Amino acid sequence: MSGTLIGVACLPFSGIDRYLHETYWQPEYVQFQNINDKGGWTDNLRKAKELLQSDKSVVAMDIVFCKTDWREKLESECGVKAQWVCAENDPLQCAENCLHSKLHEKWNGDPLAEIRLILELTAAYTYPIDATLVPIRSLRRKWLSDRKRDWCHFQKIVKKLNDAPSGLAIGRIAADTGVSNDAVKLFVDEALIRKVITRENDLIKLRRRAFLVLGPESSGTRLMTQCLIDAGCDGTAKHDQPFDKSLASAKQQIVYRNSFPHGGRQNRAWPDDKPEALLTRFTDAGYEVHVVATLRTEFCATESAVEFPHVFSRRKATHNFTEAIRRISTFAADYDLPIRYITYESVVHNTEALRRTLAELGLFWTPQFTDENAKYLID
Repeated sequence: MSGTLIGVACLPFSGIDRYLHETYWQPEYVQFQNINDKGGWTDNLRKAKELLQSDKSVVAMDIVFCKTDWREKLESECGVKAQWVCAENDPLQCAENCLHSKLHEKWNGDPLAEIRLILELTAAYTYPIDATLVPIRSLRRKWLSDRKRDWCHFQKIVKKLNDAPSGLAIGRIAADTGVSNDAVKLFVDEALIRKVITRENDLIKLRRRAFLVLGPESSGTRLMTQCLIDAGCDGTAKHDQPFDKSLASAKQQIVYRNSFPHGGRQNRAWPDDKPEALLTRFTDAGYEVHVVATLRTEFCATESAVEFPHVFSRRKATHNFTEAIRRISTFAADYDLPIRYITYESVVHNTEALRRTLAELGLFWTPQFTDENAKYLID
């Protein structure tokens, strides 16, 4: 008989401690935080194995478990299958948390070194099957409410950095805003860090992923596809999809668009109820397949479908809208594909929600579009 092994994988500064304290930092669990810290793997593993053999429950946490080989090593050496808990892969939020800790929590580490480590790990980070995913906890609220260093000072710094000529002295910014030189320098570093994180070349080779953007006609599939392209995916938002023909030149992260139904008015058709060919085309090429399902307020979607015109009556547009949602949901469920539902309205009116959704997928995006719903809502 052996005890229960809980494995915890997380990026640095993921803020997972609160979740662990509420869930696993209890008397019945023996905790190994940073189990590989300072070369202590061998000694800690020996202790963990002895506890498991004594039918104890062990929690083993470390950033190295972002990598598949380290997770396999833990399970192999302990001789038991782990129950995995994973903090979400959101490197930008972790970087912000790191900077907050430097500014407000008297952490004495090197933020740029930590953020380089975050970039290295985020590229290799995958979730085990059946893992429990824990959202990244933002420290921004504490940052905003910190009375000693009011956030408005940092807003002033941002403005000065944006307006000032290159080479403006940090000391001058500090004097003008009432913030210490160190804090100003760190904020300058944050601006540079954001640029580093959003550059594809600085994210070490990511796993191959294909994002299938599926949705009813006029639900925003082209808009969502363009957002993914702007976030670094290879593909096109046009009607003719190059990956219908070949994946030979496809990049690491790709996006494929298909509205339900699709095609011109003379050759419009529904994809098969179980489009195995669509799925195997990507899986056979080594891609993880993710479904991004687009939705839109039905009134505006059906008005747009008639205006295009995809169809010639609201009744037909409403039928197609409902049938499309059913088919897309069934497709994802039948093949056990991860699916994200994203509304046109949330993309246009709450860009932060989409930014965070894409950040969870390791994609970084800046909004650049207009609201097309408004023209259907004019009296």
